[in-house]
Amino acid sequence: MLMHLPLGAWCALGPLPGTRRRGSLPFAVLASAAVVAACEFAQVFVYSRYADTTDVFVATIGAAIGAYVALRFAQRDAVVPSRQPADRRNVFWIALAGFVAIYVSFLCAVYWSPFEVLTDPRRIERRLHNYLKVPFSALYWGTEFNAVTQVLGKFFSFFPLGIAAALAARRVGLASRPARITAALLVATASVALGAAIELVQTFFPPHFPDITDTLFYATGTIAGYSVARYVLVRSPPSITDSGQPTPPDTAPKKREKC
Repeated sequence: MLMHLPLGAWCALGPLPGTRRRGSLPFAVLASAAVVAACEFAQVFVYSRYADTTDVFVATIGAAIGAYVALRFAQRDAVVPSRQPADRRNVFWIALAGFVAIYVSFLCAVYWSPFEVLTDPRRIERRLHNYLKVPFSALYWGTEFNAVTQVLGKFFSFFPLGIAAALAARRVGLASRPARITAALLVATASVALGAAIELVQTFFPPHFPDITDTLFYATGTIAGYSVARYVLVRSPPSITDSGQPTPPDTAPKKREKC
C-alpha cells in the first residue's frame, strides 16, 4: 500500500491527456487500479512471483489515499490567501508538517522495530563500523530478488517526503534559478541527514544493521519524489503563494532570435 501512494498522487496531479486540466479522484483511482492490475498480471509470467487480487485491492487503496491527499493539498494551494482569514493561511503548513512528522515516525517504527535495544559496547562498536563498509556489498551476497526488493522498498519509502517538499516549494514560489537550486540542495541535504540518522540508530536495534547503501537509497528516493512532483506541478495550473501572487513558472520564456 505504501509504495503506491506516489502512483495515486501522480495520477491525481498530472494533467489529463491532451489538456492542462488536473485529474480527478475517480480518474486517479481508476488509472492507478489499471496500472496495478497490469503489474499484478505480469507476475503470472515470473516464476518467483504469484498474482493475487488482494494485492490489487490493497495497492489501489494506497493509490487512492495518495490521490486524495495530493488533491487536498493542491486545492488548498490554489485558494487565494487574501480571501481567507489570517489563521487559515497556515492550515497548509500545519497539515504538511503534521504529515511529515507522522510519516517520519512511521518510517522510524518500520526500520527500528522490534526495538530490542543493544547495550554491549563492543557489539555496538562493531555494528557502527559496519555503516561505512563498501556500498552495495550487502546486496551482493544475497539473491537478485532480495536485492530488487530492498532497493525498491527503501527507494519508494522516501518518495512521499520528496512530494511533500515539492508541495512546500510550490507554495513558497521559487521565482529564480538560484532559489530552485538552493531548494533542491536543501532537500538533498535533509534526506541524507534523515537517512543517516535512521541507519545510525539501527546500531542499537538488532537485527537491523546500519548500512550507508540504505542512506543512498533513502536520499535518492526523496530527490526523485521531489523532482517528479516538481515536474508535475509545473505542468499543472498555476497556484497562489503565501504572498498572494501566482506561482511563477520555473522556466523563463526563451527569447526569439532575430532573423
